[in-house]
Amino acid sequence: MKLFIACLMIGCLFISCADTSMKEKTKGVPESWGKDFTISLYTGGGMLNESSKVEYTHDSCVHIEQKNEEIKRKGFALTEADRSTILNRLRELSFYDIKEDTTHHAIIYDKETVNICMYNAEEFCVSEGSIAETDKKGMEHFSAAYRFLFDFAGSK
Repeated sequence: MKLFIACLMIGCLFISCADTSMKEKTKGVPESWGKDFTISLYTGGGMLNESSKVEYTHDSCVHIEQKNEEIKRKGFALTEADRSTILNRLRELSFYDIKEDTTHHAIIYDKETVNICMYNAEEFCVSEGSIAETDKKGMEHFSAAYRFLFDFAGSK
């Protein structure tokens, strides 16, 4: 019985350590673009009736622009070179080190919101606008990352 309990405890410890190491591997910009990794961009809200959404998945990019009642949709296939370029640029910009300013509490309903989210077993989003602000130090990196990802989607 003692041997069974000891084995059970070792098994639980092994599973909990394996689970922790899996989570650590998903933090930050991944080394390679897995099938479940997604990047999304959004700009919209405020006083204008328009928005722009870009979503990068493993195999494609879709860009949707809405102005008033008109919706334009554009898409293209992502190559391995595209995925590598995107991941390398986000690493250069230390994207996962960007912090939101937690002292910003007031919601401004007529201000545009811009965000970048990454999904890889967990969600990581950075926003700037009506509901959140990026700290001053990270604003330059956030703007550069957004501009790069948005321009990359428009260049194809």
